[in-house]
Amino acid sequence: DFVSRLGRNKTVILTTHNMDEADRLSHRIAIIDYGKLLLLDTPVNLKRTIGEGDILEIFPENGSENSIKAFVSKMTSLMPQVNVNNGSHSLLLKHHDVLEILPAIRRIADETGLKTAEIKMRQNTLEDVFIHLTGRNLRQ
Repeated sequence: DFVSRLGRNKTVILTTHNMDEADRLSHRIAIIDYGKLLLLDTPVNLKRTIGEGDILEIFPENGSENSIKAFVSKMTSLMPQVNVNNGSHSLLLKHHDVLEILPAIRRIADETGLKTAEIKMRQNTLEDVFIHLTGRNLRQ
């Protein structure tokens, strides 16, 4: 609250690894990696750089390495319009309207034996932008 109130009247430079915090508090964000400025813009414009649409985040159960590979392979061959990334702890499926293709995703998961612990649907985040630009999570 203090930073937000102070920012109404003054320029505040905030450094953080918490992208949700940066998104909430900042009017402009600079993404810097190893001392190099990668992008500088508003949070909304930064998120648009990686496209618009929904992200379905699938958290597989432990021990489903082969089924994850089979799922990714089948998804990319059957639905090339869906962007599938195998993250460090989850699968990210990006599509303009994920709800429309959810039955097909579920069918492919069943066919490949992918068992899910959790599924979340969300919009792009600044962390997604960082991963897109650098190829790694902030925690790595």
